[in-house]
Amino acid sequence: MNAKHGLASRRQQRGAAALALAMVLLFAMTMVAFYANRSLLFEQRTSANQYGATRAFELAEAGIEWATARLNDPQRIDAACAPSSSPDDPTFRELMLRHSTAQLGYAPAAELPPVCRLMAEGSVQCSCPATALASAPSDDPAFAVRFTAVPGDAESVELRSAGCIGRGATCAPGAAGDGSDAHAEVRVVLKLLPALRHLPRAALTAGGSVALGPAAVALVNMDAATNGLTVNAGRGAIEAASRAVTLPGAAREASVLQHDASLAALRDADSTGDASFRAWFGQSMADYRSSSATTWVCDPTFAAAQGRSCPTEAVGCSGARGCAAAAAGAVAAGRNQLWVDADLHFDGSSVPLSLGTPTRPVLLVTPSSPTFDTDRPLHGLLFGSGAALRLQGAGTADVRGAVVARGDFATGAAAALRYDAGALRRLRLATGTLVRVPGSWRDF
Repeated sequence: MNAKHGLASRRQQRGAAALALAMVLLFAMTMVAFYANRSLLFEQRTSANQYGATRAFELAEAGIEWATARLNDPQRIDAACAPSSSPDDPTFRELMLRHSTAQLGYAPAAELPPVCRLMAEGSVQCSCPATALASAPSDDPAFAVRFTAVPGDAESVELRSAGCIGRGATCAPGAAGDGSDAHAEVRVVLKLLPALRHLPRAALTAGGSVALGPAAVALVNMDAATNGLTVNAGRGAIEAASRAVTLPGAAREASVLQHDASLAALRDADSTGDASFRAWFGQSMADYRSSSATTWVCDPTFAAAQGRSCPTEAVGCSGARGCAAAAAGAVAAGRNQLWVDADLHFDGSSVPLSLGTPTRPVLLVTPSSPTFDTDRPLHGLLFGSGAALRLQGAGTADVRGAVVARGDFATGAAAALRYDAGALRRLRLATGTLVRVPGSWRDF
């Protein structure tokens, strides 16, 4: 009995030891599984945060690209940032980058942050308010942009873009603590690459001679910054002084600059006129015509005589009156940078209103000699790219800005050429392209 009892006791002891060992192993395995699961949860949360941060960053970068493209689009927009045909609506550049008379450059509208949201069904909804409005919170992925001035450079702006992901956030640059799941910001400086490299300093500039004829012509420049210069000619402009209206107390003869060697050299540099055009615009005539910012109005017959053909994207027209109406229609639609390969006959039917306004001047380049049978003005710059520019017609050629002829200039009709420095500066800021400044990209 004692032997059997001892054997059973030893078996019980071995069973207890095995149970204890099993419990220890189970506990160890439980702890390993717990820590493995904890590590997995940590990795999942890290991956989710990284995914959200990456999405927010890409949204911010998309905002930079979107805003830059909108600034360089001459199309008018409505409150939803969509193309508009209303003449009362501004372009994106006009809305966001106002003109500063004091600084002679841009005055960014920092209080108007455009916002775009990516909706669940895949569409994009944008807002371009004309007045300062509080942005509504949303769970949808979004980006918002804001423009601020660059100290010391009135033709540059800083573009800041914020990308936001979820949780009822109000997306706006500088609002990193908005409670969103993920928020990223990117900034870049944009600099104006102007379509007009140099602004004329006279009401009338000609690379060759100026012949005004017997018609009533007024050459007006009351701008003190340009010393009231009314005519700047590469050759002679003998009769111009008698038509000049310049600064009070200044001699009319002093406002006429004749035989300008630099203008004459540009005129004679090549027969195509490209050297002269490059001096004013910083690009060739072909590059200007093909630019996405330029509206090319083209009469196939006229273009063929110039050795060109009308591209498919050009605004087609036929006849001098029809082409004048096409050019006026492009201006009415908000296009302010034109190349017109056509004869132009402006009258009351082809131009129901003025070509441009003091606040929305136009840049009209043409190799033709326009006919004016209307007194409605052209606000901006008329550039004659042909060998000669002649203004003719029964009306008054009223240009408020400046006229530049790369060759000779003549008039067979009444004309009033008035220098408008403000319109020319606005034209410089409204045309051309805003491009990234190398090295200015930053993320926050």
